Amino acid sequence: MPEEFIKNIGLYKEVTIDPLAYPDRKYRGRVVHISSLTVIKKGETVVPVLISLTDKDGQLLPNFNVDIEIEN
Repeated sequence: MPEEFIKNIGLYKEVTIDPLAYPDRKYRGRVVHISSLTVIKKGETVVPVLISLTDKDGQLLPNFNVDIEIEN
């Protein structure tokens, strides 16, 4: 998550996960960890977050490309 948006997230906030490999599927999850360290990716400062799925079906695998929407 780009650093300027980190103020919008918090632990246990609900998220919607939209996997690029399965555009017709959406998954639900929660933020379970926010890193205290930043990473530089493609010239942008990124704060890694860890999300736990609340509805698993075995199709969404680690390192899949996904879009995440964090609920307000």
